[in-house]
Amino acid sequence: MRPCPGRWRARGALALPALLALALAACTPARGRMLEGEITQAAQTGGRIDLARLYRAPWDRVCVLLPYIRPAMADSLLGFHFSGAGELADDERIAGVVFVRAGRVAAFARVARDGADFAADPRLTGRGYCLPRDRAVFRSTSTPGTPGRRAVLPLSAREP
Repeated sequence: MRPCPGRWRARGALALPALLALALAACTPARGRMLEGEITQAAQTGGRIDLARLYRAPWDRVCVLLPYIRPAMADSLLGFHFSGAGELADDERIAGVVFVRAGRVAAFARVARDGADFAADPRLTGRGYCLPRDRAVFRSTSTPGTPGRRAVLPLSAREP
């Protein structure tokens, strides 16, 4: 008995959506939440945080979007429209860490400032900055008067 060619075509048609779903899984909210936890845990440990080692998937640069950043400013900083920036505009409790690859979002983490404070430098309020992958290294230090909160600042002298 020969298999029906139509039956095999139907199976192939189902395989493509399944592969697409797997490919998109890296950018799911669940992946973002896992990345948020990894960043916070690294900050709580203290010392150096090398984002290239922490998030090994392909990306070119990381942009840190600080609380109160306006969506237009975030888009300008990133170089493309980012729909996730709106939630940062009015929430002082989180910063956005956007991993960018080829002009698109590779991953996005909403990092709670009470564990890893990327906005510890008050001069940066309402702004953000980007670092290339090879310079995406930060230092984590305790912040006086706020138990558990760790200041996370770039090591690069050329950045804010």
